[in-house]
Parts: sequence; structure tokens; C-alpha cells
Amino acid sequence: MLPATRIWGTAPHSAFTDIVRWKGHFVCTFREGSGHVPGTNGKARIIASTDGVTWESWALLAEPGIDLRDPKVCVMPDGSLMVNCGGSDYSDGLQGWHTRVAFSDDGKTWTPPRRVRGIPADNWFFRLTWKDGVGYCMPNITDADPKTGRARTTNRSVALFTTTDGMNYGRASEDLPLPREACEVTLRFRGEEMWGIVRMSGRSDRTGAIIRSKPPYTTYRSAPIKHGMGGPNLLDLGDGSWLVGTREYAFERPKGRKGTATVLLRVHPNGTFERLYEFPSGGDTSYPGFVIHNKELWMTYYASHEGKTQIYLAKVPLAELRR
Repeated sequence: MLPATRIWGTAPHSAFTDIVRWKGHFVCTFREGSGHVPGTNGKARIIASTDGVTWESWALLAEPGIDLRDPKVCVMPDGSLMVNCGGSDYSDGLQGWHTRVAFSDDGKTWTPPRRVRGIPADNWFFRLTWKDGVGYCMPNITDADPKTGRARTTNRSVALFTTTDGMNYGRASEDLPLPREACEVTLRFRGEEMWGIVRMSGRSDRTGAIIRSKPPYTTYRSAPIKHGMGGPNLLDLGDGSWLVGTREYAFERPKGRKGTATVLLRVHPNGTFERLYEFPSGGDTSYPGFVIHNKELWMTYYASHEGKTQIYLAKVPLAELRR
């Protein structure tokens, strides 16, 4: 087990992290709320540090009556910051969700969270990945139950959408041939080839998939990954394999270990994998953020193994990951 340091945890429940390196700072975002789900009080906290040791709060994004979930931060092509998150209405069960975005030039003053345009409601994209001035995402899109009006989260479709400004999106593919349980997707590029890690939500075996596509990204190949996924992140290891950060469930833990954990896997294009590292974690945990700095992987994640659900930071030398 590799060590980690707790960096934040002032709210009753802090979870769903991401991190970038920006203008000499590590910028980390996560949701603060009363619990995992549901809630009408979820807010997106943005904290920053120059050294990874001392952190300060830069902003707290909120929208009345909306639970802002799974915030992710990225650097726009013009050098500004963008946060995307799911905006869920739990006023009477899950009435619906629609991706929100906010923008900042200094990391401290942000635009109000606004609904993205061009993606059908109800939609939620997990992470936006930029390449050559174009942002790529794969939202999961649902419909509403005709009797209750509530979002039917078990009837999802996933498709590729693109943007040049973070606010306006256009469809770039038909629905991908994935199960209706596909939801959280992280996209990365290896040259011109697009790769992605996909979570299947609600399955009894909680598996995932690795997908790939070549320009113009209209057809896809996929391979199942027989390991649990929870807030998965993806990093190219440069040797043909991929590093995946995710949740490990109790039923798949190594012998003698119980509960859940946040782990790193080495995943191959055919979906086979090796378990690399485990981090101090347990209970409600996972959703790692990745950033490379000084030949190390800096990884944020959340966990509740110390009683309260809080935010942690771990560092792993790239040489160890590539060995």
C-alpha cells in the first residue's frame, strides 16, 4: 500500500476529485455536501497549492436547489480554467440532470454554473478532454419516465460530442454500442487515436470497458474490463498499456482484505489488467484526479476510511508505474 496525505475535509462529505497544474499551482476540485446522494446542497469547491502541502480555498460554486456533482477541472485552449459538473435536481426524486460549466481567468472568480447547450437533456458528461483546440466528451443521455417525469437513469445512451468554447456542443457520433448502464467516460488520445475508459453502473459485477477509435471517431472498438469501475481516470503509460485509477469493490479484493479501496491498474488494449497499487482508503472512495509533475503522478482521491469522507493526495514516481 502506498502512502497518501489528507489535504481537505471540512464538509460533512467531500468527494469526487480532479486536479490540474496551472500557473504554478496545483488546482483541485471536488464536491462538498451532506452525503453521497441524494442532495440539494452539493457544491463544487476549488482549492489550490503551490507545493502540495499547504492548500487554500479559492472558490465554492453553488446553484440553488441543484446538487453539483463530480466536478472536473481542465485548462482551456486560451489558458483559462473550466469546471464541469453534473447538475441534479432531487426536489422529488431525481427529476433530471444537465451538465453545468463555469469559467475563470484567475481561479478565484468564476462565472455562475450554467447549463451546457447542444446536448439533449437529461445529459451528464463526466470529463472533458482537449486536443488541438477541440474539447471531446461522451455524455450519458437519458430520457424521462412518462408517468413521473423523473430521469430514467437505467436507460442511458452514450455518444461523442465536441466543443470549442466549453459551452456549446455538437454531436460527433451516433450512440456507441455500449450497454445501457454505461455512464462515466474518460477520454484520452494516443496520437490521433482516441481511447476511453467506461464505467458500467448498476451491474451486479460492476465491470468496465476500454474503447478506442480512429478519426473521424464515428466507429468504436471495445473490450470488457472485468474489474469494478468508479470514477475512472486514464493515463497513457507509453508502452502500449494504460494506467487506470478506480474503485475496487469488496467482492474482488485480494485475499485477506475487506471493504473497498482506491487502486491503480495497468490495463491492456484487450481489457486484461494487472493490479499495481492500493492507497489508504475504504468505504465511500475513489474518483481519482491525475496530473504529472516532476516525473511523478500526483493523484487526488476521496475516502472515508478515517471515519469522515475526505480528500487525499498521493504521489507515485512514473518510473515505478512504467517498470
